[in-house]
Amino acid sequence: MSLVSQISALATRIATEIKAVRDEIAGIGGGAPDPHAATHAAGGSDAVTLAQSQVTNLTSDLAAKANLSGATFTGTVFQNAGAETRAINRPNIASRVESGFYEHDTTTTAEGWPLNASWYHLISSTHSNTANYFAMQFASDFFDSNQLFYRSTNNNGTGTWYRVYHANNIHSTIVSPTPAGSAGVRKTTISTSNPSGGADGDVWLKYTP
Repeated sequence: MSLVSQISALATRIATEIKAVRDEIAGIGGGAPDPHAATHAAGGSDAVTLAQSQVTNLTSDLAAKANLSGATFTGTVFQNAGAETRAINRPNIASRVESGFYEHDTTTTAEGWPLNASWYHLISSTHSNTANYFAMQFASDFFDSNQLFYRSTNNNGTGTWYRVYHANNIHSTIVSPTPAGSAGVRKTTISTSNPSGGADGDVWLKYTP
């Protein structure tokens, strides 16, 4: 039972006991219960109220509870089996986002995402100073593991994202080509396979995993 429920139950019990005492006193006198007692019930015109200090140990018990509007924990926080931590829908990540898990269905670069796309995940580890936007962030397409990006925001929510390469997408790394015989960027392929296809001036790097 939650603390709020316990307090509510306690208040109900106190009101019931007060009514019982008044009924008993009225019975001793031979008269009917004082009709005024009904106004002391919850919602009555002069409902019985208690100060926090009037309930034994309530102040100290509350001090040990986490405030729903925010709290600082000094010990380890455990998550029970079956409990969930869910992502928050966050369209615009160009402005500061706190540390956590986020998602959105129509991402845009103008709003800080890596690509103009459909569903994306975001994991952010954001600095504790709420006056700035320094964060380490990873973003990934919902459906395509090859679309994985990383950035340090450096106080700029529309800062550059960098694609993360891994075993499944490094073989198709391609950059804009420059014609053979000219200095510049070449079409580059990185693969575990032998070179094949392509054109003069292309670069093919074969590697062994």
